Amino acid sequence: MFGEIGTERYLISMLLTMITITGLILIAKKYKIGIDCKDKDKPQKMHCGDIPRIGGLGIFIGMLPVATTHLGFLFILSAIPAFLAGFAEDLLDRLNPKKRLMIMVLSAILAIFLLNALVFDIGYIKFPYVVAFVFTIVAIIGVINSINIIDGLNGLASGFSMIALFSFSVVLYQYHDYELLSISLTLLAATAGFFLFNFPYGKIFLGDGGSYLLGFSLAVLSILIVARHPEISPWYPLLVMIYPIWEVIFSIYRRKFLRNVDPMSPDKLHLHSLLYKRVFKKNYLASAFILMLVSVFSFLAILFKEDTVSLTLFTLLFVSGYVFLYFAIIKFKTKKINHLKIVENSFCGDNIIK
Repeated sequence: MFGEIGTERYLISMLLTMITITGLILIAKKYKIGIDCKDKDKPQKMHCGDIPRIGGLGIFIGMLPVATTHLGFLFILSAIPAFLAGFAEDLLDRLNPKKRLMIMVLSAILAIFLLNALVFDIGYIKFPYVVAFVFTIVAIIGVINSINIIDGLNGLASGFSMIALFSFSVVLYQYHDYELLSISLTLLAATAGFFLFNFPYGKIFLGDGGSYLLGFSLAVLSILIVARHPEISPWYPLLVMIYPIWEVIFSIYRRKFLRNVDPMSPDKLHLHSLLYKRVFKKNYLASAFILMLVSVFSFLAILFKEDTVSLTLFTLLFVSGYVFLYFAIIKFKTKKINHLKIVENSFCGDNIIK
């Protein structure tokens, strides 16, 4: 894979990220900038200690080498608003959700016009332009938030992103799309540079800036892979991305219909939270378990990348397995407890970070 395009730029990207992350950790702790404080009341907080949450800047810096190509420059340009929306929240902690949403929409619109990233075909249905335009914006925003929602354990969001990017890179190499492959591999290298500081013992978090950046990048790459290579099924990137996407869909369902609360309200009842608290008791072990499962489906996606029917069946298999596993964990040792009224104790017992 690397022979035709060289490895130097990817090593540079990884090194840029690692140097930036090292500096961010030192600066953030010294000047108390962008810190996720241990005593801050956040529904999804599962860490101890004061940890910098501005790791997304390191990945963004590591991505910059892609700007040396025309496509890469436009890709970075379209990603900037989404990244800045999240990074501003990481630093200021007071950018309201509506403003962040509107800025994300701007990134999605830039991707549509600058990169021609439009979803016209979802395998079984083809959209006219207006519908494709709206659907693409919703899809990009959805994926951005899906990566943000799984960013709850050490290495989970970044590890998942690396698996997805590796899958994309393999397929792009197979179709000789070296221009898009270069973007995918550069982002993979930059994310790996962050991952080394976040897993297994989190020294720094992605923050909203990092999760928005990765979510946007994965969404746009998913769209461009199919748009540039119509022989690839639209269900290929869907299967690769099904874990965070289904996490969002299922979370909305259980909040609205099982708990009768605001479907947008955060909580500690995600699959990764339950695996950590009820099964593994160690932050990084829960992440590793999920990433191993995701890797299997990512591999299947590569093998059947042009077969829509098979990809659909594997997607349904993942969804079914997720739901079965979720309720199996809920019922595990909780026969005397209402299955969705779980006592949310402190997550600091193992002294593991986020």
